[in-house]
Amino acid sequence: SDEVTLQLGQEEFFYAKASEAISKGQVVMFAGAQGDHLLIQKADVTVTGFRQEWVVGVANQDFDNNEFGYVTSFGKVRNINTLAFNEGDLLWLSTSTPGALTNVEPTKPACPVLVAAVTRSHQNQGTIFVRVATTKKLQELCDVSSATPNDGDVLAWDAATSTWKPIAPVFPALYGVTTYP
Repeated sequence: SDEVTLQLGQEEFFYAKASEAISKGQVVMFAGAQGDHLLIQKADVTVTGFRQEWVVGVANQDFDNNEFGYVTSFGKVRNINTLAFNEGDLLWLSTSTPGALTNVEPTKPACPVLVAAVTRSHQNQGTIFVRVATTKKLQELCDVSSATPNDGDVLAWDAATSTWKPIAPVFPALYGVTTYP
């Protein structure tokens, strides 16, 4: 079993149950609940209905399927292989490999999940500092109504409801343009 040491006042851990095998240093996400504990799995952007907010941290130990252990939601994960990265690199959740970290920010329209920064580059004693940060989608903003968008719509402010709503473009009529370039 891996030993996990909490640096009091510098890190936040939580105890969870793995719903699959997970390796130390892999990014994990919410996978449900069972009884009074959280279930986790490797973070995977291809899961149906994936939400960035499901990403909860980085495994601080190896997990077998159905094993309990610790996940770092804020702070350092030590003694992992970070040789592929430089100190100071920002690490993102990979959009192609579940649970993996990459120092290449995913390209739009993918919603990038910033997971950590490399504080020590080393094959066996590498360290990352975890602080998961997500990027919101436009339709997730509280003052945007995206109930019925159509291809080519633009957003317009509706003062009566205090929301931005999708509408068909009105640019040709406003500017005397009859065709788009």
